[in-house]
Amino acid sequence: MTAFGAGGQAVLDCSRAARVRLPAVPTPDVEAERKPEWYWTRYNRGVSFYDSKSYAKAKEEFLTLLSYESPHNTAYTYLLRTFRKIIEQHLDRGELHEAYAVFREFLSVCAERVTDADRRKFNKMVAELRRQSPEAGYQTIDLAAKKSPPEFELAACHGHSIAPEGDFRTEKGTAPRLLSCRFVDPIGPGRIYVDAGRARPEAEGLTTPVVVKDGSGQVISTLGLDHGVYRFKAAETCDRFIATSGRLVLYLYSLGNGRLASCDLRSYADNEHHTRCVAIAPEGKYALFTCVDAAYLMDDRLQLLASWRTPPEEGYERRVSAEAATPLAKYQDHLKVLGVAGQASHEEIKRAFREAILKHHPDRNPNDPGASQKTRAIIEAYETLTSEDARYAFEGVENGEYYFKLVHRAKIEIPGLPMAITVEMGMVGGLDWIYAACIGRGGERMYLGTYAGKVYCTARDGCVRRAYDCGHTVRSIREKEDYLFIQTDYALYVLKGGSYLTHVGLWQAGSLTWCDDGFMLVAPKDLQLFLDTAAPVARLRLKDPICDAHWADGRLRVLTAKKTYVFSVS
Repeated sequence: MTAFGAGGQAVLDCSRAARVRLPAVPTPDVEAERKPEWYWTRYNRGVSFYDSKSYAKAKEEFLTLLSYESPHNTAYTYLLRTFRKIIEQHLDRGELHEAYAVFREFLSVCAERVTDADRRKFNKMVAELRRQSPEAGYQTIDLAAKKSPPEFELAACHGHSIAPEGDFRTEKGTAPRLLSCRFVDPIGPGRIYVDAGRARPEAEGLTTPVVVKDGSGQVISTLGLDHGVYRFKAAETCDRFIATSGRLVLYLYSLGNGRLASCDLRSYADNEHHTRCVAIAPEGKYALFTCVDAAYLMDDRLQLLASWRTPPEEGYERRVSAEAATPLAKYQDHLKVLGVAGQASHEEIKRAFREAILKHHPDRNPNDPGASQKTRAIIEAYETLTSEDARYAFEGVENGEYYFKLVHRAKIEIPGLPMAITVEMGMVGGLDWIYAACIGRGGERMYLGTYAGKVYCTARDGCVRRAYDCGHTVRSIREKEDYLFIQTDYALYVLKGGSYLTHVGLWQAGSLTWCDDGFMLVAPKDLQLFLDTAAPVARLRLKDPICDAHWADGRLRVLTAKKTYVFSVS
């Protein structure tokens, strides 16, 4: 298991980068949609009354919420349950007239949400009231006319066609079941699903289930990980994937050979929340993880190759506290002795050590009186830099570095003394956390997406080739042949050859799912198909919730809890 410390990352060099500003997209007015404080106060009070079985008081609180223009669905659900509980209490006590009054209010207030089961219960109660008081004029109500919605509705787009295949029958006992998978990624053989519902199964002696399905949705492989999964990414053209656990360990796996390597991240990150994302090259030869605003590139043994930090926000400059400056300076001094700079890898340090020893060894420099001293300094630098204990000694160096934005500086003269005090006022912050990452084919390009909406396309030498700005936090990045996909909360930007092509709105449109033929937006009962160019292909609406969907080789296979549907798409 490899371990390494922090400090010394170079800031990405954007001086020669081509700048690309992506179009702004409409964003929802979240503030306007946010419900007022009084609403949630009454709602929480109603839930508390409901849980304590004070149903009459709960009903009054939930009825108050109806005065708001758009109560949320859970409030209606609680109101329905509360009415039913009150009616049931009256019926249990034989209080038919009281139950009738509450029932009439129920049918009036929740007219669009009552069911035929409620109507049948009401009619049964009315029949008993008529028997007791034939002259009272109690009236029954009609059941709702049953309208069976179609199992699915299809809509093809722009010259494409979609048509059903087969009768969609599912044998009893073989119906697909919905798995609560936190991570779903393309992988060489098909698609990989990781059930990360348990945050820390290693503490409970449990395993994290991993399932791999082929393009038709058939399970072809399963395995269990003996640790939790906090971050995850799969390689698209081979059987490898990378994951971090809640215990700050980075793992590299192969479906065929199991665990290949692991790396301890505790010497750097304070907690798992600092590791915002991981990435792996399509061929599985390179891996990357991020911590706050730093990115670390590794080989397929999880040995460090290079590291960078994203530029700070405009107006901020990097500073190092006095406590951190001393160990950082010593670290840099040792690197200079060996003739290397920056965050050198173990192999780079070893190679530089051999070259320096051969160059300065006393046997090769008999006429140099300082050769022995230089050799001792080289050996000391090498032993320090390659020692595991020494690497942990630099832990915390990066915590002593910070960004500072100067607002005002004043020089105060001290009367009677030949000295002055300089006072600075400003703000500490400016870190642009990395929220998404991607490694291109062959590890030649890395993409780093930040909280501020920047995407840096960089080479392994840290030189930024292109810098994209989409204005919103980047959630994922994907490279596929000549296409580049940048996902935010509001849009999926599609670029080709580094230039903007188009974008697709994502707000409340469903989960983004990658496929061989393009990509899908999957909502609970709605599915949209797009080509890689973002051209819409078809839209499918189903009666039952969607459990899973696969689109490959011109066939769309959709699984619900009841049936499996197969469509031909062209």
